[in-house]
Amino acid sequence: MSAEVLEKTVNYCADVLKVSQWSFQGGEVFLEQDLLLNAISLIRKKDKTSYITITTNGTIPFYSKELLKSILHDNIGLRVSIDNFPRINDQSRGKSRQVLDFLFKCLAIGIKPQICITPTPKNISGMSKWVRYLVNIGIDWFVIFPVVEAGWDLESIKEYWKEKDEVDRICKIYNINQLRNDKQTAFCGRYNEQIWIDIVGNFFPCHMAYFHKKEVEKIIKQEPRIGSVWEGIDFSKVVLYNTWEMSNRYTCIRCKEYNNCRMCWIADTLGNKVCPSSTACRLNKRPDKND
Repeated sequence: MSAEVLEKTVNYCADVLKVSQWSFQGGEVFLEQDLLLNAISLIRKKDKTSYITITTNGTIPFYSKELLKSILHDNIGLRVSIDNFPRINDQSRGKSRQVLDFLFKCLAIGIKPQICITPTPKNISGMSKWVRYLVNIGIDWFVIFPVVEAGWDLESIKEYWKEKDEVDRICKIYNINQLRNDKQTAFCGRYNEQIWIDIVGNFFPCHMAYFHKKEVEKIIKQEPRIGSVWEGIDFSKVVLYNTWEMSNRYTCIRCKEYNNCRMCWIADTLGNKVCPSSTACRLNKRPDKND
């Protein structure tokens, strides 16, 4: 993202959209630490108190001392993605030892990252032991998002809930939370709460709509792009997008988990050919004892 697009983005989001939470994701954002620091500086000129989150895979160390200082003292959260112990995590993400080294260095200087765990059938084994290990080294903030399109079957879903229940028990024992955002609403927090901005300043409803824009356009029969920092948001496109989603997910409205659902309709549709799929529902709703 150029300096011009960055400044235009911050100005529009702060002045017009009144954004209160900012999230920087990649790719890998730590490859552009000077640009990231510039973004934080621009945001803080507009708003001293809004919450900023940086997501990293933990493989790139801090080379900007100013960025490090900002994370320590400027109400900025750091989210690190690592799913399990190295022997399991390396099968999908790789470089686990580097990530652990990054975590230990963060903890040593007073930064407590949030850990993002994305369970799949291949990495779910021992997830609760992994969480307990992280708690023991000083991590107290977790978020768990199952990858709905990862090829789950009934047995792997049962294993997920067995591990998830144990994680919930650990969190209760140590009085820690997996989610700290009490504003989360239906369908991953995107629904009328979030926009994704690409490197040239285009707006999309979420990152999945951006990364799978061609597939999404075929599904909804319209371009998922909803504006840009240059022209603003076209709210008629937002209405059409949301109308399509709601009209094609009417069964969800009757579900008691509706307001807490974190399943992505794009991932579900592309991965499981239908939304809501039985896989998505089983991963989002704790099964009955008879299931």
